[in-house]
Amino acid sequence: MEDTAAEFQRRRADTWSISRPWLLLAALSFTVDVLAGRFDLLSSSEDRIFGQISLAVFGASILRLIFVLRTRYLCPACGAMPMTGGSSAPFWYRRGVDLDPETCSNCGAKLK
Repeated sequence: MEDTAAEFQRRRADTWSISRPWLLLAALSFTVDVLAGRFDLLSSSEDRIFGQISLAVFGASILRLIFVLRTRYLCPACGAMPMTGGSSAPFWYRRGVDLDPETCSNCGAKLK
């Protein structure tokens, strides 16, 4: 069990270090796009193209983050992504990625 927890913590740290630049890029491109629209900087066609490029960079960053999570942030025992919620959760409770799980929501393996 300790090997599973140690391996998951290693994977968790690797996922975070790989995701950090993509998170920064997504935040930066989103900020540029919002500021450009808010202050009406998109007056010329070149500025509109710049806004579209920053939006595309934001989308690509989000897709890369999803890919990194789906391929690296996995339970070493069963290969599933740890999720919040469960079968006993109320119907309005949405499931999401558990960022600091103690056990795997799929197989129950110790991850911390």
